[in-house]
Amino acid sequence: MDRHKTISSALQTAVSGLQAASLRAQVSANKIANVNTDGFQPSEVRQSTVYAAPGRASGVRAAVFAEDRERAGRAVSVTTDFIRLIEARATYRANAATIETASSLVRDSINLLA
Repeated sequence: MDRHKTISSALQTAVSGLQAASLRAQVSANKIANVNTDGFQPSEVRQSTVYAAPGRASGVRAAVFAEDRERAGRAVSVTTDFIRLIEARATYRANAATIETASSLVRDSINLLA
């Protein structure tokens, strides 16, 4: 695999990770904000790996779903959702660092060729 495809794959994976982390943060923040709202129907984020080819992951897909009936009947856990916010922030930062590293590699490669 050539370097261009490797860097492109890294960027694609990191961008999908940023999007998934952002979605998880939005859902958790919404649950915290509405913890005392009568009739509030909490949501959850489900993630799955996206494969570019068999055995070769190329990112994640995240989607929002209504919480299943068993979990929805319980109260929203502010503690759990604050932990999810912290996890989302860490994931977001890690993916942003991956994008910065890939950008730096491309910039350095261009400078070497110039």
